[in-house]
Order: sequence, then structure tokens, then C-alpha cells
Amino acid sequence: MSQSPPQIEFAPQWTHRSGGTSRTPLILGIVAGIAVVSLIFCCGGGFLLMRFGVDVMTVEVQDDLAVRPEMQEHIGEIRSFKINLIRSGAHDDSETFVYDVEGTKGKGYVTVQQETVDDGSEVITFAELTLSDGRKIPIDTTR
Repeated sequence: MSQSPPQIEFAPQWTHRSGGTSRTPLILGIVAGIAVVSLIFCCGGGFLLMRFGVDVMTVEVQDDLAVRPEMQEHIGEIRSFKINLIRSGAHDDSETFVYDVEGTKGKGYVTVQQETVDDGSEVITFAELTLSDGRKIPIDTTR
């Protein structure tokens, strides 16, 4: 009696791993996180840059108006000078801005038409102070 050699199977054995973890959610989470952080830096950086420009312009206008006789007479020493974006946006042109102003003698708002000159500074071409009681005081913009 002869014995036959043992049979060896060479077919690959595929097994399904149940309960295994996939890396896809982790990769998608990382990509989404990077996208959100990039968006925040992009938009936040743009906002901060714009805000810096508005602050520089506001300081220039404040310094220019603070020495005007009309402002000294009705407002006094300026304690607060802030751009009013709502009133500024109500004007049709992009060169008119409104600033809320408060000083030692009074408060109100100043409507200013200004233009940026070649060196980047602001030149006021028109200014009018509106006091809290409604009176309008034209400000001489010639020097």
C-alpha cells in the first residue's frame, strides 16, 4: 500500500477583519481642520489688515481736525474719535466718512470728505461738525 503525499493548498486565504479601524475619517478630519484654520487666518488676516488701515486713517483725520478752531470751540480737547461705519456707508461716494467725536466741551459727529494723496496721507477737502443738539458747523479745510 502506497501512501500518497500530503496535499498542500496554495490558494491564498483572505480573511475579513471585523472591527478594524479605517484611516479615512482621520485623514478627512485633518484636511478639514487645515481648511478651517486656513480660512480663519485668511479672513482674519484680511480683516486685521483692513482694520489697521482704517485706524491709521482715523488717527490722521483726528490729528488734522483737532487743531481746527471750530473743533476747539465746540468740542474742545478730543477724548474719543471713532469712525461710524453705518453713517459712512450711507454716503454714495467712497471718499466720505463720518466720525463720532467727543471732547471736553461737547460731542457730535464730523462728516469728512477726504482723498488719499501720492504719499499715502489723507487730505480733507470738506468737513462739517454736527453737534449733539443738531447744529451744523462748517469746518474750514483750507490751511
